[in-house]
Amino acid sequence: MSRDTDAQEIDANDLWEITYAASQLTAYGFSVSARHLKDLRTRMQFNREMAYFGKRVVEDVIQRRLTLEEGLGEIKKEQQSLLQQAKSVAFKVLGIAGGAGQVISGAGMCYGSAGTLCAVGAPMMAHGGNNIYENGRNLYEGRDDVEGPVRKAYHSAARALGYTEKEGNEAYLAGDLALSVAGMA
Repeated sequence: MSRDTDAQEIDANDLWEITYAASQLTAYGFSVSARHLKDLRTRMQFNREMAYFGKRVVEDVIQRRLTLEEGLGEIKKEQQSLLQQAKSVAFKVLGIAGGAGQVISGAGMCYGSAGTLCAVGAPMMAHGGNNIYENGRNLYEGRDDVEGPVRKAYHSAARALGYTEKEGNEAYLAGDLALSVAGMA
């Protein structure tokens, strides 16, 4: 017997379900690319790869290389990956904007007070510049682990005082938050 006669045809409802899930993934991918990919060639390549991915999963289910559940699982996993990447980009962009706000606020404090509030304004500008550096470089290089010079200084100070880098990182984050609150006040 040939393979075609051994294999059962895929149920129409299953075919509809996997095809619908693949089309939803492709549509979501198009939406993400429109928001985050400004280069037209890169966006088109990304969209084509998303469409091919969905088509491959549908074909694998039709050909019984994957069960319906496995195919839906692959599509869901890809959607989660896209969502996570989109969130990561959004947080990095917000980090850059927040850093710019800190730099502007710190400079405004120093300028508006004729230098009397520079004890708060200067560290705020340093933290803001560090936030711009870390988030910008992370975004540009597709990373999540860049540490700027201000954060490294906190790490060094923590080690010198007998603490760990983790505690230095916590001090950096607490200082960043405190300076931002002071800037808003």
